[in-house]
Amino acid sequence: DNSNVVLKPWITQENADAKNYDDTSGDTAVSYCSNLTLGGYNDWRLPTVNELRNLADYGNTPALESIFQYGPEDRSDKDYWSATTFVEDESIAWSIEYFTGKTGPLVSKANDALVRCIRGGSELTAELVRNDTSGIVTDQTTQLMWQDNTINAKMSWTNAFQYCETLTDGGYDDWRLPNVNELNSIVDYTRSSPAINPVFQYADSSYYWSSTSSDYDKRWPLAISFVQGFVSSGLDKGEDHNIRCIRG
Repeated sequence: DNSNVVLKPWITQENADAKNYDDTSGDTAVSYCSNLTLGGYNDWRLPTVNELRNLADYGNTPALESIFQYGPEDRSDKDYWSATTFVEDESIAWSIEYFTGKTGPLVSKANDALVRCIRGGSELTAELVRNDTSGIVTDQTTQLMWQDNTINAKMSWTNAFQYCETLTDGGYDDWRLPNVNELNSIVDYTRSSPAINPVFQYADSSYYWSSTSSDYDKRWPLAISFVQGFVSSGLDKGEDHNIRCIRG
C-alpha cells in the first residue's frame, strides 16, 4: 500500500499479438510483483480475484478497507488486476474496480490496469458438503448452511428478504438473504453458466440477490451473476431475480 499509480499490462502487447497469454515475462503486472522487494520481503505475487475481493468494504466509498491509504480517487481510475484468468476467454483476466466494488472479467490482458501485490499463505476456500436428504449445503470452513432444494421463483429485492426470513427448511427457521461476500464464496471461477461450485444441484445462470447495498449508491443492491460470477450493481430493487437463502 505504498502507491496507487503502478499501471501494468498482464502480458506484453507482443505476447498478446502472438496469443501467448500465459507468458508474463517482461514488464508486466505479474513480473512487477514477483520482482518487488518491499518491507524487507521479496516473495510478492499478484493476488487472485478472491484475495482482491476480500479487501472490498461495501460500506465505504471507495469500496476499499479504510486501512489502505492508496485507492481510487474517482470512477475514472482503472481496475486492479487479479491473477485469475477468465474461464471463457484466456485473453481476459478478472479485475476489481474499488470505487463501487464491482468485479468482472472485463480487462484484456494487453491493457494497463492498477497493481496491488500480495504475499503470504494460500487463500481460504469454501469446503462444501451437500446433504442429499435435506437439500442443504454446508460450508465446513464457516459452518454456513445454504438452501439447495429448488430454484426459487424470481422476486424483487424486498420480497427476497421476506422470503428468506419466513422460510422453514430442513428443520431450521432462521434463514436470511446472504450478504455479497457470503454469496461470492460459492462462485467457482473455473466454471461458467453456471459459475458455481458443482456441489449445488439447483443453480440458475442468472443474477442472485445479495442483502448488500453499495455505499456509493444505496439505491442499487449488489447482485452476483452466476453466468460468469461477477459482482454487479445497478439492478433496480423492483426487478425480479433469483435468491438462495443462507443460515448461520
